[in-house]
Amino acid sequence: MMNNERNQKSESIYSLLQQLPIMSGASVARIRDVAGRLRLNFRKVAEGDTVVAAGEQSVGLVCVLSGAVECRKGASNIASEGPQMLFPEALFGLDTRYPRSVVASSEVSVLEIPKDEFRKLLGLDPVFMLNYLNAVCTRAQRAN
Repeated sequence: MMNNERNQKSESIYSLLQQLPIMSGASVARIRDVAGRLRLNFRKVAEGDTVVAAGEQSVGLVCVLSGAVECRKGASNIASEGPQMLFPEALFGLDTRYPRSVVASSEVSVLEIPKDEFRKLLGLDPVFMLNYLNAVCTRAQRAN
């Protein structure tokens, strides 16, 4: 891959990261700086494969960057497309297991930030901490 193509691909990844609720309000330059300081895991999930399984232990923040997923809730499925965080409320607290399964309904690009790296992210910039707290509190308020 030529340098120009590589640069365009990495810029598009930073633009996707910028769309995640945790990164809301951060510039591409800030995200690039943060990404250089943390261990981030990227993976592809094939259509029909499980992204996260109900009851599985959450060991980090899982984010869908692109593609479509279905959240299995009882007999019904809730469809959505990335970028989004999956169950950020399951990362800390008394119960750190995923409450529902999420299955890829197309090929999905996933970002996983291990829990220790996520704690570093929260400490790097108050914006990330505020975004995380807003996401978790919004989900809790909607659940009530």
